[in-house]
Amino acid sequence: MFEFVFTGIGSAFFSLVVYLYKNWRKTVNADKQTYQNYLWWLQLNAEIIKNMKYSQAIIETACSQFHLLGPYTLNYIEIFDDALRAQMLSYDILIQGALVRKGISSKDLARLEFVSQSLYQTLSQRIKLIDEILGNYAFSSFISYYGLPRVIKRIADKYLIRSNTGDIKQ
Repeated sequence: MFEFVFTGIGSAFFSLVVYLYKNWRKTVNADKQTYQNYLWWLQLNAEIIKNMKYSQAIIETACSQFHLLGPYTLNYIEIFDDALRAQMLSYDILIQGALVRKGISSKDLARLEFVSQSLYQTLSQRIKLIDEILGNYAFSSFISYYGLPRVIKRIADKYLIRSNTGDIKQ
């Protein structure tokens, strides 16, 4: 009787671990590919910005070559993903303004360059997080993948000030 119960529980537990492992590998690889695609578009736009900044390109032609990054739909660590989503939206708004006006002021160009560099660094750090912590073939990476979002959410909920309410969450 006990053998049947423990064998069933062991099989269910093992099946759950295998499912979570496959999900971890698939999600980490897909997220890394998404970040690399965003970096590719950022690099292309950075070259256009550089050419515009040093007057090596006609502004109207250069603005028509900008590429939007597209929506950021990943939601792994809520507080970080929301900040990245806002940063990418700000970047896309500047790009859309340049595309619609077929030109960009020097002030907006400087802001676009700053946001582009900041976004590039953020995405590079995300790839580094995946490569060094979440993507390794190690048990600690497997545990980190599932535990890290919960730990960060708990710390954020407990210790960070919420800007919309103005008070500390307790």
